[in-house]
Amino acid sequence: MKVMLVAGEASGDMYSAYLAKEIKKKNPDCELFGMGGIRMENEGVKVIFPISLDIIGILDFLLSIPKGFILLNKVCGFIKETKPDIVVLIDSAEFNLHLLQKIKRMNIKIAWLFPPTAWAWRRNRAKIVSKYVSLVLSTLPFERDFYKAYGAQVCFIGHPLLDIVKTNGKLEILDRKRVTISLLPGSRKQEIRRNLPIMINSAKLLSSFIPELQFFIILAPGIEKSFVEPFISGFNIKMVSHSYDAMAQSDILITSSGTATLEGTILGKPMVVVYKMDRLSWFLAKHLVKMKFASLPNIISNKMVVPELLGDNAKDELIAKEAISILNNKEKREDMQKSLLSVKDTLGPSGAMEEAAEAIIRL
Repeated sequence: MKVMLVAGEASGDMYSAYLAKEIKKKNPDCELFGMGGIRMENEGVKVIFPISLDIIGILDFLLSIPKGFILLNKVCGFIKETKPDIVVLIDSAEFNLHLLQKIKRMNIKIAWLFPPTAWAWRRNRAKIVSKYVSLVLSTLPFERDFYKAYGAQVCFIGHPLLDIVKTNGKLEILDRKRVTISLLPGSRKQEIRRNLPIMINSAKLLSSFIPELQFFIILAPGIEKSFVEPFISGFNIKMVSHSYDAMAQSDILITSSGTATLEGTILGKPMVVVYKMDRLSWFLAKHLVKMKFASLPNIISNKMVVPELLGDNAKDELIAKEAISILNNKEKREDMQKSLLSVKDTLGPSGAMEEAAEAIIRL
């Protein structure tokens, strides 16, 4: 059995690695290869196409078109030549949607883990996915219902982060007597370039109000300290590689919208969600996105569980104001924690990747 995994970014590489591990457990003879990163390689996946895209907004996508289409044609040609039994697309909606439309008539079974967020905008994507994808592996209850309504074959697996987000209590660099705020600026360099300067400025403001605070930057997998150091500008802040212990031991998080908000949700951590976009993406998001909220805890609960400061509202003084209101109000913190843990309870049972591996092998 030959399975090709296609992941275009760091989070996809992480999820693909866990998926590959479960597939190998169930079918040790399965040949796994595809597009991804070091985590997939560490689980025995032969990475033919290293991750090379860094796309978060419309402008980034437009600028990446020449590079993206060259890669797309290479991947498509490889699939045509090697004829895998199953292609598993993981997230990376723009790239993988184009790939899907190129390989849809190759008589290959296709599964999609983390399919396009068509429930938020560009709903026509759900029609394409439902028509050509053999199985949608859904991680969110409302996503399952959405794609089923479009006629897709859907397997609800629950969210993999329930098994991934674990602490071991080994982080020793925290001063437990001080209030701790951790910054999570994103998993892609473009996100970090836009979000981290605002987060650092907000941290400086917070330090001026509450001098005894300590700050951490939690780096996403694949992000080097050397990339982040120029943004710090002498500010007293420690950097740690991706660590659930650092998140768990923080009093609040200032985080970009994305996977980190769900990680924080599972840990029950109060947070302020920040997301700065290029002006074109922000304009389109305001006019085309059909959702009231941007962060997953708010989307899942359909109410404002955590504050969101997006686009033009992503300003250092507003971030600091929201953070102080959480730190100074115990009742607010506790209510937020309870709401976050209620969101966690909706994410399904554990064992998501085991369920996904079984579903893929059954295809």
